Amino acid sequence: KENINKLSATEMIEKLKSKAISVAELIQSHINYIEKIEPKVEAWVYLDKDFALKQAQEIDDKIKNNSNIGMLYGIPVGVKDTFNTFDMPTEMGSPVWKGYTPGNDARVVFKLRQEDGVLLGKTVTAEFAVHAEGKTLNPHNPKYSPGTSSSGSAAAVASYMIPLALATQTGGSIIRPASYNGIYGMKPSFGLIPRTGMLKTTDTLDTVGFFSRS
Repeated sequence: KENINKLSATEMIEKLKSKAISVAELIQSHINYIEKIEPKVEAWVYLDKDFALKQAQEIDDKIKNNSNIGMLYGIPVGVKDTFNTFDMPTEMGSPVWKGYTPGNDARVVFKLRQEDGVLLGKTVTAEFAVHAEGKTLNPHNPKYSPGTSSSGSAAAVASYMIPLALATQTGGSIIRPASYNGIYGMKPSFGLIPRTGMLKTTDTLDTVGFFSRS
């Protein structure tokens, strides 16, 4: 079960569906790897390992009971810290919002839960998703920039801490970190994915997207 965190999201789902691995094993593998690599990358602003394993166990129980499983099938996902999460802080990269918990989920986070994605925590964003760089380092070379606003999500995916992560773009905050970290960034058509429950930067440009490795 070594290195299952290095698989693509699609490969992970195939292994889960074939019962080659359990969701709990998959999540534990990612947690173990995060503990090793996170000090060198600093992609996370909030991690809840116990909660991640609880989610994993609930999905494993659903699989065992032949219940309907969502399309994400228990794979771990990172959430950029500009999206509301009812059970985790949403600080938008700013000390002004330290410890703030909104008490609801952004629409896209709600959908991830519905589809049985396991939320590991919140990834680093530039303050209010603008230009200042956060603490995150580029996993390929710490002297290089990981990008600005969606840097935590991109670096976490690039360094195999998670296979998928939410991101947002107003100017270039999906395509730039994807390029800088050597991964794929999906910047969909404006308005395609709902923005309810997330930080608003520029109403006519803000777009929700994601990162993956393939």
